[in-house]
Amino acid sequence: NSLAPTNMARFAWLFVFYSLSLLCLIFKCNAFYPRIVNGTQANEGEFPFVVSLRRASDGRHKCGASLLNRVWVLTAAHCVVKSQPEQLSIQYGGNELVANSTKVSNVSKIIVHENYEPGNLHLNDIALLRLQTPLKFGAKVRAVHLPAAQQDTADAMPAVLLGWGLNATGGVIQKQLQKVHLQIFSDEECSQRHGTQLHPTTICAGVPEGGRGQCSGDSGGPLLVNGQQVGIVSWSRKPCTVAPYPGVFTEVSAYMDWLQQMIGNDRDDGDWGESEESWEELTTGNLIIVRSKKGVASLLAKHKKA
Repeated sequence: NSLAPTNMARFAWLFVFYSLSLLCLIFKCNAFYPRIVNGTQANEGEFPFVVSLRRASDGRHKCGASLLNRVWVLTAAHCVVKSQPEQLSIQYGGNELVANSTKVSNVSKIIVHENYEPGNLHLNDIALLRLQTPLKFGAKVRAVHLPAAQQDTADAMPAVLLGWGLNATGGVIQKQLQKVHLQIFSDEECSQRHGTQLHPTTICAGVPEGGRGQCSGDSGGPLLVNGQQVGIVSWSRKPCTVAPYPGVFTEVSAYMDWLQQMIGNDRDDGDWGESEESWEELTTGNLIIVRSKKGVASLLAKHKKA
């Protein structure tokens, strides 16, 4: 009889252990995973630069992305590194995901950062997509504003994350674009919370208590501070938005030179004609970078926000 409580205790501990193990297998506990939780629906036309990166075969949402100009799209490297251009398209000009939408543009070229390292905390998790046909800008289709090169984002600054990702681990992709308000964490605090030294080319955002942030399907989407895209959704811990881990983003300001080089060096102009769309514009900081059809990058003019 004296052994019964011990056996029962062992059984109880084994039950708890295997139950937790099963849950971890299902939800991939603490795995690095590209994953908006507890957000609200964005207003139509509020963020006209956000696009859905889709599988061209069935229109299924894959990742978030943002328009840099009429032909270039910014996203995360891990969203496209295993894809061919003909496998991808974007849906633009609206908040609702529609599989058979007419507002779709095919991808003609993928540029993944040459030093992307998925096994090294997704170092250099950034990529460019070139569209087959230049988009026509309007009220619901506009380019995102980018930070200046090496621009710092202060700790505790309010930020906005955008995406169609799962509403929780094991949840569903959101049909309407979601936004969620977060705060920026310093590099030091973020590294401390994650228990590892993060790369200086990343930026972190979340809320101290957890429960708000990115989830599966938000990867590649934009993080905004003061109306500028300062981050690209890269990775986070599972389950989604679990405390104390903030989401980790590629810091856009660290890659402005790379973006300008990639766009400036591209020679595949296609049939653009002689309209104003013969020029590509990239809004960066308070300047507009332009590239003519000859591939020459230069500073055109001061940019004033409306």
